[in-house]
Amino acid sequence: MTQKSVAVFKDNLPADANAYDQALAAFAAAANQSGRVFLKMGKDGKWVYGAENIAVTRDDLWAVNPRAIRFGVIGWCNGALVGEEMHLLGQGTVDKAKLEPIISNKPDDGWKDQFSIEMQSIANPNLQVTWASGTRGGISAMRLLVAELVKHSGQFPVVRCDTSSYSHDKYGKIYTPVLEVVRWEGNEPRRELV
Repeated sequence: MTQKSVAVFKDNLPADANAYDQALAAFAAAANQSGRVFLKMGKDGKWVYGAENIAVTRDDLWAVNPRAIRFGVIGWCNGALVGEEMHLLGQGTVDKAKLEPIISNKPDDGWKDQFSIEMQSIANPNLQVTWASGTRGGISAMRLLVAELVKHSGQFPVVRCDTSSYSHDKYGKIYTPVLEVVRWEGNEPRRELV
């Protein structure tokens, strides 16, 4: 006769088990091999996260962790990622001259500037994402956010991921990311973000 082990949990149970199960499934589907869930804006201007490209809606709000802003470089060669070096804001910059040179004939290859930020879903605190970008529009959106952070020292922004666009003579409609600050919260980042 086999004895079964049963665990009975009485504390810290979610109020809505179905909603929790759905959130857990979405989180599991979105996690990549490194355990990080990536947020991205596609060329179509739509925001998605995770390996399953789960759509971000206009109603989704994200708490930005101001202590997890990183700047650095990402290396490309023949369309493949060959390296990345990032530093937390305030902990120095990456000296491209000290990095291994990337030899390629393609003009888009080499070491390119990049930033990344970590955000937490307001609706689902178990969902944390990383958004990284090296595009002009992405870096511009990040610089605007950092300028706002300076004005709101000790607080963290809650943002909505949005887009803007412009018309390019050669490439047509180009979408650019917008991090719309909806409100500022607390004197410290949410505990889950630290």
